[in-house]
Amino acid sequence: MDELKIFPNKNMIRLLLLGAAIFVVIGILMLLWPGLDVEARFIGSLCLAFFGACGVYLVRRIRDPSPAIVIDESGVLDNASAAGAGRVYWAEITEARICSYRGFRFLGIYLNDPATIIKRQTMAKRILMRLNHLLVGTPVNVPENVIPMGLKSLEETINAKLGEYVANAGHNMNATSATDIGND
Repeated sequence: MDELKIFPNKNMIRLLLLGAAIFVVIGILMLLWPGLDVEARFIGSLCLAFFGACGVYLVRRIRDPSPAIVIDESGVLDNASAAGAGRVYWAEITEARICSYRGFRFLGIYLNDPATIIKRQTMAKRILMRLNHLLVGTPVNVPENVIPMGLKSLEETINAKLGEYVANAGHNMNATSATDIGND
C-alpha cells in the first residue's frame, strides 16, 4: 500500500494564530479595563486562558515539521489537531465520513470501539476526544481548515484504503511508495 503524507496548511494555521492573538488581547483588555464588572472580567480571563492555550498549540504546530495525516499500511496517523488520535489501525476503523458541526466541516473517522482509542490518550486529549464523540459521534476528526487536501478526496482515499484492507483481510499490505501533500 502506498504511504500518503498530508502536511498541515501552515498559512491557515498562521491565520488561526492571528485570530487567537486578537482574542488574547481582548481578554487582557477586559481584565484591565477600569469599571468592568466581575462577570466581564471573568469572561476576559476565560478568553485569555482558552485563546492563549490555542495560541501556544498553534505556534507549536507551525514549528512542527511532521505531517498532519499519514495514511499507510497500518492505518491512519492523525496529528491534525490538538485532539489528534495518533495511530488508528485499519481494523479499528469502520468508515470515514464528512461531517459538520455549527458550520465547521471535518472528516470524521468512525470506529468499532471509540473507547479503546480514547483510553490511549493523555488526560487532556481524552477530554477533547470525548467532547468530539459527544458532539459528532466519533472522537477522531480531521478539521477541514488545517489540511491542503479537500475533505471529499481525503474521505475517498481513506475509504478506498480501508476497502483494500478489508479485501486483503489485513494481510500483504506492504508500502510500495510514498506521496507527500502540502509539504512546504
